[in-house]
This record gives sequence, C-alpha cells and structure tokens, in this order.
Amino acid sequence: MTMAEVKRQKTETPLQKKIGFKSQSYSWFDFHAWVQWLWGWGIPRPLFLGALFLGLLNILSTQIPNFLVFGFGWVLGTAPIWLPLVLISAGWQTWVRYIRSAWISEREGTLLEIRIPREMSKSPRAMEIALATMWSTSGETDFIKRAWMGRVRPWYSLEIASFGGEVHFYVWTWDFLRNVVETALYAQFPDVEIHVVEDYASKFQYDPARYDGFVNDFKLSKEDVFPIKSYIDFELDKDPKEEFKIEPLAQMFEYLSGLKPQEQVWIQIIIRATKTTGGVLFPTSSEADWQARQKKKIDEIRVEAIPDEQKDNPMRFPNPTWKQKVQMEAIERNSGKVSYDVSVRGIYMADLSRGSVQGPNIGILRLIWKPLGTSYLNELGPDNDGGLNTFNYPWQDYKDMYKKFIMRRFLDAYRRRSAFYPPWSAPIGIMSVESIATLWHFPSSTVQAPGINRIPATKAAPPPNLPM
Repeated sequence: MTMAEVKRQKTETPLQKKIGFKSQSYSWFDFHAWVQWLWGWGIPRPLFLGALFLGLLNILSTQIPNFLVFGFGWVLGTAPIWLPLVLISAGWQTWVRYIRSAWISEREGTLLEIRIPREMSKSPRAMEIALATMWSTSGETDFIKRAWMGRVRPWYSLEIASFGGEVHFYVWTWDFLRNVVETALYAQFPDVEIHVVEDYASKFQYDPARYDGFVNDFKLSKEDVFPIKSYIDFELDKDPKEEFKIEPLAQMFEYLSGLKPQEQVWIQIIIRATKTTGGVLFPTSSEADWQARQKKKIDEIRVEAIPDEQKDNPMRFPNPTWKQKVQMEAIERNSGKVSYDVSVRGIYMADLSRGSVQGPNIGILRLIWKPLGTSYLNELGPDNDGGLNTFNYPWQDYKDMYKKFIMRRFLDAYRRRSAFYPPWSAPIGIMSVESIATLWHFPSSTVQAPGINRIPATKAAPPPNLPM
C-alpha cells in the first residue's frame, strides 16, 4: 500500500467512505463530493447549483443594502469592457457553426453494405491496413477553407446493425469518397461484396407509442493514451489456424444474432482523421499532442518503475512490473500508427406492437465492449453522464418526457452520423487503426453466429476498373 493510500484511509470520514467520491481533498466542505453525492440520488447538478446560487444571492441581498441595484449597476458600468469580447466570441462561434452546417448539408452521404464470404480467413490486421488507407484530411488545408468556406475533414461511420437477429455490416461515407472506401476494402478483402443500400436509420420512423428502447454513447474509462486490448493481444496478428483463433467480438455477434424479431440494435463507430482541432482561428495539432502525451505517459511509467531505495541514486535503473511492461509496450506500439478521432454510440429499439423490451439485452449493449477492456490498459464503457444512463429514480423524468427527447436526439445524431461537427456532439477519444480494427472487423469462419449475413459462395474478383 502506498503512502497516499495510507493517508487517505486515515483522513476519510465515514460519510466520505459511504458516498465513495474521489478527490484530493477529504474535508466535509468538499464541494465536488457533495455534488456527486446528490447526483447519485437523482438530484440534477443544474438544479443543485441553481438552488445554491439563489440561496447565496438571497443571503447577500439581506446582508448588503441595495445589493441587486449595486450589482446591476456594476455589470452595466463594465459593459464596454466585457460586452464587445462576448459579442465577438459569440458571433465568431455562430458564424463557424453556420458555415460548417451549410457546407456539410451540401454533401451527399452514401451507405455501403459489406457482405462477407462464408470462408473469411483474414485477420483484423487487414482491416487495420484498409483503415490506414482511408485516412484523409482533405478539405481544410488552409484558413480560408476552414473559416470562410466552412470545409471540414471527411469522416466515416463504421456500423454493425442487427434487425431481429440478422446482422449486417455497413460503412457510411460521403458520395465522393465511395471509391476510396471500396478500393481500400477490396484490396484487403477481394471476396467481399459491396453494395449501395437504402439508409436503414433514415427509413426508421420513431413513434414513442410504438417503440421503446435504450440509447447510449461509449467513452474510454482512462485517458486515450492507453489503448484498449487489441487483436494483437489475442494473437490474431499471427493468422493462426482457424481452430485456434480467439475472436474478441464473438460474444457481440452471438448477442446480435440472438435478438428477437421485434428487436433492433445499431452500433456506430464514427471516425475522423486526427489532425487539427482547437478551433478554426488558432488550430492546434492534436496528432502531435497525442503522441507527446503518449511519450510523457511512458516516461511517467518508467519513473514509477524505479524502486524507492533508488529514487535518489543518479545511476538508478527502472525495474518495471509485468503490468508496467505491458502498458509501455502497448502505448509505444500504438503511438507509431495512423490515428483517428473516434466516437462510438449504440441504440437498442423494440417494436412494442410485436413484443416487449428485453431488459437483459439493454444490459448487454451497455457492456458490449467489455471483452476488450482491461484494468491495466483501457476500456470502452457506457457514458454514465449521457444518454439514458442518468435515470435511476422515478422523479428524474416525469412521464418519460426527457427520455423521449433523448431518444429523438440520439436517433437524429445517428442518422446524420454527427459527432464532431454541428448539430450534435458526443464523447470523443483518439485511437490508432489497430484499436479501431479490433472494434470493427469481419468475423472469421470460427464465429458460427447464425445471424451474420454471409455470401453463400465465393464471389468473383472485384471490378477491374476501380480508381486508384
């Protein structure tokens, strides 16, 4: 046990142990701890903060004569200083949002369905290469294109959907990038079939009286310098014999194949090349920042691996544990690969006219990426601060009004494949193509899930006229 843990045990009060908050301060006046504790009882943070503000305002009003008049006069008197700054900032953000939305609305999206052969022997490494080929930052090369024309980096949506147990693989992209996607996939998977299909998400009409379900964003449990457990950790990079392959997503495919006729599950992985973020006016390189943070984390782990008795020794030498070795190896391996900004969401929907909602299936969807998570690396889990994960008590949502609003919001975001730009945002992390290929790849023949839509026989070679 470290000295910090011993100190915490000595200083924590019984209430703090009960509410289980994590903070650097362990006094009874820890504001963050009380906010978290109230949130655990279903009391919204905005409501608590609003009540606290009104309470403080009432106290000041009773203690200071004419406090409201004085405060209003002070705000009005300093308006020449802060008002121009506020207007310029708000105007700029409004302009950027408008011009980006206008440019995006002019792009035509295409949904491609990928039908895989019955015999699939390629490892996820092939998908990693395909994703690296699709990496593109075209469209925002200079300030004029970004700030005046509203152009943004293209993004893709990798999707797996099950309709009553029938599993399909999709890639959504802009129409002018369709050839890029087809070329990348055909190059690594020449036996697949790729077809333009009708968008199942746009075709779906949500009626609260008929449909009920669950929506959820996923986010990394740790900082994104730590990767998830990848296909390399399952030794799928070595292309072992079929009978020795361990498919990390086998559980997910069995789950999707086992849905009842009234159920649907949609899983969406939206990716955008990691390059520039931080605003249109002063963009920063998030790719370089991510690599710098990875290097810093490796250095921190090396320092932690130095024995305590050698901390002051100039000739000190790290002696990492197995866990620390795995962490450094995984971070370093991913740092040298192509990276994407990633947002992941999932939707479960049940047609009440054909059957009821299956509660266990909602629980499985929330933890669908659990096989890829570890305590010493990273884990992709449910965003407990968003979606429908925040409702635990009946007083939190009167007559399911907020639930219906959230359902519509998520469905609209799913249809638009929106995560990085207006009108919707979502939790975003940076992942290498190795991690993304682990999340989304075609299952090998060892996965016998009956719902996977496979081609009955091996198809002919891909079209010879695909552009390069």
